Amino acid sequence: MSLFGGDVPTWGFALKILFTAVTLGSGFVGGEVTPLFVIGATLGATLAGVLDVPVPFLAALGFVAVFAGAANTPLACTIMGVELFGAGAVPYFAAACVISYVFSSHRDLWHPASGPPSCPAGCTTTRPSAGSLRTGVAGFPNAARPQPPPPTCPTPDTSTGDLT
Repeated sequence: MSLFGGDVPTWGFALKILFTAVTLGSGFVGGEVTPLFVIGATLGATLAGVLDVPVPFLAALGFVAVFAGAANTPLACTIMGVELFGAGAVPYFAAACVISYVFSSHRDLWHPASGPPSCPAGCTTTRPSAGSLRTGVAGFPNAARPQPPPPTCPTPDTSTGDLT
């Protein structure tokens, strides 16, 4: 059930994932946090019907769990669940957030895995700070957005054999 009493479309969460990916992939910053809340809540609402669990309960669990996995912050999201939805479901919030965190591979939305697959073991990449990627011109946050530099991988020095 939606805020205004209508039903949430069964695949609403998948559509939100698709539309958010297209928006962010196109270079527009529409936000990452609010779509995560919507994706989690709509997925919870969809699963509530399948699992025969109260919709508000599973929507709340989805809300905090999806964000916990994406932000890599299970404790903060458990507390957020208590602040937003009350302390009655603390064990459920904690369990959902920890499970989401475990399955997120300890990567978060803002810090993907380091090093491209083509680099040898131990290679790291140099990336600009998140703040430098969010600058723009003429009121368009992503217009003329600077691109991150290419990854830098160590190369062997042929005279000494050391990596430089």
